Amino acid sequence: MKSDSIQFMVAYDMGMSSMKCRRTVMTAVIPRRIPGDIVSLRPMRIFDSLFVRSMFGDEDVLQASGLDGPPGCTSLFLWWWMRKTFRPAWCIVHGGRTVGFIGLCSLCLGQSAEMTLVITDSRDRRRGYGTAAFMLVASALSSSHAVERIFVRTGEDNGAAVSFWRKLGFREEAQSGGIRMLSLEMKNFDPEGRSPVL
Repeated sequence: MKSDSIQFMVAYDMGMSSMKCRRTVMTAVIPRRIPGDIVSLRPMRIFDSLFVRSMFGDEDVLQASGLDGPPGCTSLFLWWWMRKTFRPAWCIVHGGRTVGFIGLCSLCLGQSAEMTLVITDSRDRRRGYGTAAFMLVASALSSSHAVERIFVRTGEDNGAAVSFWRKLGFREEAQSGGIRMLSLEMKNFDPEGRSPVL
């Protein structure tokens, strides 16, 4: 039987000199399934391989990932790559239908993580699904004290995505090679969904 949460544990060597090293263990427990009012999040499964492939048919996803076209690999390999890259990874579900994906990569416990959020079908965008999914994950990260900062990347000319992240309280960090990097300090995150604390 699978646990209803994912536990991350990292050991850090800390100390002033090599003579006095102290080992610190940091843990964070993040739920596998996160229920919500508008959307719910469930772990990505092998049966989602076709859904994962459909994500790379979107021009905005391709631009943000730096690809010219959909990857030339099997759906199963693409799903495996997503599972290895994004840990944890959730499918965004609304009304029993998978509408998107949200996941973390480059997770450094107690420090930062990069987030990816995709609503695959343009007809499902601007309905609050992405905001609701972000709020669920950010609340879980905030309550577990897993990270202090979240980073996101978006295409330089993807105004809708930049506006979306800014409304959630993200600030622009850097811009190069057609990609914008934005970040959010978790101390500025408001789990009630009111305007961000800045």
